[in-house]
Amino acid sequence: MPQLVIDSGGHKALINDVLFTPDGKELISVSEDKTIRIWDVASGKTIEVLRGHTDFIYAVAFRRTSVAVMGA
Repeated sequence: MPQLVIDSGGHKALINDVLFTPDGKELISVSEDKTIRIWDVASGKTIEVLRGHTDFIYAVAFRRTSVAVMGA
């Protein structure tokens, strides 16, 4: 079975949720370190780190009608 390996050292706390983008090229992860990270699936490297949450992030979702990532 194929396995996805990412550098989980990117997050500084527990990862609570992950979600592939619809095209499968990126993975979004959310963590108790209050960040959302966007990963390149092919390389396993972080593309972007979204900061600004003031509390833990437990879930991630996509909105189908626009380009948006939501963490809660």
